[in-house]
Amino acid sequence: MPNRFNRREALGTLGGLGALGGSVLPMGAAAAAQPQSQGPRPDAQGDITPQEFGATPDTPDATAPIETMLRAMRESGRLRASWPYGKYRATQLRLDTMGAIHRFDGALLVGIAQQRTGSLVDLRGGHSWINGLRLAGGFSRNYVCGLHHYANDLRQVYPGYLDLTDLQVEGFDIGVAVGALPDQRAIANQQARVQDGEAIDAPLSELVYTNPRLTNCPRGFYMRQPNGKVTILGGRIHSESSMWKGYDTSRTFALAVEDAGSELAMIGGTLEHVQGATGALARVTDGRVVLSSVIVETTVPSYVDGTGVLVIENAFNNGINSNERAYLEVGPGATGSFTIAHSPIRYPPGRAAPAGAAAVVTSVAGPGGDFRPRPDFECLFDNVELSDIAFSLGGARYLPIVRGVQASFRNCTITSLDRFGRRAQLLRLDDGPNLLTGVIDLTGASIPPFPGAAGQSGGGWSFAGTGAGARCGGQPGEQVPGAGAGGGIALRLAPSAGGEARASSGRAPVKPGGVNLLRGMIRTGAGAARIRIRAHFQTFSGGPSNAPVAELFAGPQSEFGPEWQPLMLAFLPPKDASFMSLELVASAGAELLLANPSLR
Repeated sequence: MPNRFNRREALGTLGGLGALGGSVLPMGAAAAAQPQSQGPRPDAQGDITPQEFGATPDTPDATAPIETMLRAMRESGRLRASWPYGKYRATQLRLDTMGAIHRFDGALLVGIAQQRTGSLVDLRGGHSWINGLRLAGGFSRNYVCGLHHYANDLRQVYPGYLDLTDLQVEGFDIGVAVGALPDQRAIANQQARVQDGEAIDAPLSELVYTNPRLTNCPRGFYMRQPNGKVTILGGRIHSESSMWKGYDTSRTFALAVEDAGSELAMIGGTLEHVQGATGALARVTDGRVVLSSVIVETTVPSYVDGTGVLVIENAFNNGINSNERAYLEVGPGATGSFTIAHSPIRYPPGRAAPAGAAAVVTSVAGPGGDFRPRPDFECLFDNVELSDIAFSLGGARYLPIVRGVQASFRNCTITSLDRFGRRAQLLRLDDGPNLLTGVIDLTGASIPPFPGAAGQSGGGWSFAGTGAGARCGGQPGEQVPGAGAGGGIALRLAPSAGGEARASSGRAPVKPGGVNLLRGMIRTGAGAARIRIRAHFQTFSGGPSNAPVAELFAGPQSEFGPEWQPLMLAFLPPKDASFMSLELVASAGAELLLANPSLR
């Protein structure tokens, strides 16, 4: 079984793999003595230019003379190319000379393909530097992308260790694609040799794009490369489809990663998707994306699914300039995570609550789709300011900060602009210890078993209700996410017709001076029967507070539904409150199950 290169080992291995460089350096003893890993070598013959081979800005189709020039680079060892100012029209070009230096001194490559073509430029040669490359697609649907960076035969060309500076791409469906194109297979075999345009698993690493500008491309930067690593430094990636008549905007994105072996980091620059209400800003369905010190301007959420991991740090989020969707949507197969740190999320003041979603993160059946729980997905908010978000502090509608996924908060604030235009802190979010510890049995083992009856108590809960069907108690064997193969125990309230079931907890301390979050896992029936979740507040002396009862939720059970999902209810205790107890109420025909409760 041949060894599989990883990214970091590949460079050191190249010296012992003569076959990797066989087609890109002159044959002979002198060439054999120079491994490809040494990068560009001195060139005494001067820069090579397209004009030497008959390609000028006036040439109607310069494909053939430019390909002759590129072939001469490979065969002669003249590794520096200078492209004088002007437009060079071509169908498709292949840059695959290792160790090359290309200086595009204002030159513009214009795509003129008359039939479906993968890309204007195929880029495969590693250990190279390309400066000032400009590509124009003319909004032609004959091209999949402007620049396609990939490897299809490691015995011929090693694709890594490449620097592209001041790249400009405009008017292509996809601006830049690294690895397999969306309609291609990604071949997980480094020993494979496949046709031009298809990608294999290769150590496609140490790829640095400095100050790229991708504009008027509905799909900006796309990556599906096993074992690949890309860094983008600065620049602007802008998803724009207004010039593309009849384009399906649900396919649009500024940046997308779709392979578990792909890693992409964007440091600085601007990421934009400011047209329409469909599509995604960053789409991560597998792999890992890090946005650091990036300015974000968007009218649509980002989207994470599969094993995708999205990290946003030290970024400035101008928020979502629409009223319909959350900041991040989590797909139905998501098992990865979302982390946002030191990055304010600011919505337009007065933004309406998003329909059927959540203020910041919601799990959905697909981009822009209906709600669907994804309890295995985790979110971390670390020193994040949430400005002018719309969320519920009680009532008949369940509109949490985060819905359908797990979430943790560290030193976060909720702010709003006051009438003088100043930003004022309204609430503070900061996870602490579970205040229900020692108040109720968090395992549920000592709760009297369902169906129980009014008057029973145990595990820190007491049961009450009306009618002969006031049934409540511990329900073992529930397949609560994270409970393990044997399942977990949930508190279940399920009165029969004409009954009402109530469960009240013992007294727990409340966290003064900020938002308290009641969390856990919840499952209900699917009908319109009503359920309530209440907080009863007491002063330090044990008497009722000035505002003794808060309805954390009072509405139809269909706001939750029959699938287990994370619960998050935010509330503000009265200023004179030191303690609180919970009350769960299920009316006739309703069913309410609560597991793993916490109060923080």
